[in-house]
Amino acid sequence: NGAKLAISNTEPITPESVAEVVRDHNVSILFLTTGLFNLMVDERIDDLIDVNYLISGGEVMSPTIAKKAVERLPNTRVFNAYGPTENCVFSTAFELTNRTNFDTSIPIGKALNGTSMIIVNEELNIVDDGQIGELLLGGLGLASGYWNREDVTKEMFIYLNRERFY
Repeated sequence: NGAKLAISNTEPITPESVAEVVRDHNVSILFLTTGLFNLMVDERIDDLIDVNYLISGGEVMSPTIAKKAVERLPNTRVFNAYGPTENCVFSTAFELTNRTNFDTSIPIGKALNGTSMIIVNEELNIVDDGQIGELLLGGLGLASGYWNREDVTKEMFIYLNRERFY
């Protein structure tokens, strides 16, 4: 898409090293694991002021930290991303705004282009809105299985008729 990739070469990665990369490379889109996102927002939020898109994922996002990011970075679009290892890094995304309810958990959002998402019951039937179920993801980012691990593949992957799961 015409962007360049900037990677920190420091070990361990710290808020200071992230701030240095953001500054030295004029980073406009930044993905941080949730733990590092929390540290950056708490300790180095001013270093994120010129970032256009701030994406965090990997763990449950803290509503308190998320609210602080939205309030202190008014020109930055902040996203909570979700995606299990089996279906790429990002399967869903939720954009946080000043209208987000920060009194509850932060949603994981809607499926990204090329990703399918449904919630099913134990019989793999789609549940009605508001019902509890199991999240199933599919699509272009879905792994084809675990190399030479049929037992684990059968445990983690199921096949649904494409007409039911699109």
